[in-house]
Amino acid sequence: MHQWLSVFNKIFAVVLVLTCAILGAGVAPVMAQSDSFKWSLSPIIGVHSPVLEQLNEEAFKAPLVGFGTIRGEPDSPTAGESFEIPFGFDNDLDDIGLNANVGLEFQWVQSTKHIFLMGLSTWEGFTQNTVPAQVPLQGELRDTDYDRRGKMSYNEFYLGWKYNFFSRPNRYRFYTRATLNELFDIDFREEHVFSINGGDLDGVKRIIVVKGQTTGTLMMQLGFGGEYFLKKNISVGLEAGYLFSYRPFQLVNTSSDDDLQLGDDVTFHLPIQPASRDSPLGNIPADTDPSQDWTDPLVPFPTPRDMDLRFDGWKAAFRITVYY
Repeated sequence: MHQWLSVFNKIFAVVLVLTCAILGAGVAPVMAQSDSFKWSLSPIIGVHSPVLEQLNEEAFKAPLVGFGTIRGEPDSPTAGESFEIPFGFDNDLDDIGLNANVGLEFQWVQSTKHIFLMGLSTWEGFTQNTVPAQVPLQGELRDTDYDRRGKMSYNEFYLGWKYNFFSRPNRYRFYTRATLNELFDIDFREEHVFSINGGDLDGVKRIIVVKGQTTGTLMMQLGFGGEYFLKKNISVGLEAGYLFSYRPFQLVNTSSDDDLQLGDDVTFHLPIQPASRDSPLGNIPADTDPSQDWTDPLVPFPTPRDMDLRFDGWKAAFRITVYY
């Protein structure tokens, strides 16, 4: 189902580009005859503050739980014996929210009022936190620094229309804009890094990485802005808008990796992971009690539930525009 929706999004974007090109071709000769047909190029530096509600409010607040094996020391009364102990850690991450959104925009000036535009941009958010944790590794309970890191990113292609509702030639103008935005290469990555402190494994790390990805999601942005002309063909401007989607998306392509070694004898149940091999990336409940006895067969690991995510949120940008 997700693959068909992705294909539909791409076909829709292509059709829209062709439609705008055909409509633009009809007015191009007229504009050229009056010497008012122009292009422009704008580097953009901005910010985007997406909602990502389930990721921020649930997944990033869920604990990591598991159990490991403790083995008796040689020449001790418990030599040759082993037993399992449970563990669980709360390591909440701050929200992935307001972060830089940079890109490049092209504009095709149709008249003094109407402008066709298209552009590309990229966005990335990161969050990190570290807590002390005791983890059973290589038969011993080890003191570690538990570092949890989360990262989300996307690339974006958009096209749309700008309407100049108030302007003074070669001085300033104010406008509204509407675009269709295809967010693609949406990637999520979470790392769990355990750095051992002291003992025979001092400085050794154990790293677990979980990844999720989806091909794209279609959104719409409505906004307004203004620009001030420094010269006849150069302006600076500010604009703001709200990006929203008609449906949530899921991280359907998942993978995981770790560098656990033979003899570690530890099982981690991660806060963010797929519920099964073919499931999208999900999260265990944020209110999971990490202090439960996870070695008890009557206490099963919590089942991850799918994450429905949205990049809806405010965007703002500063731009420099060169007309030619």
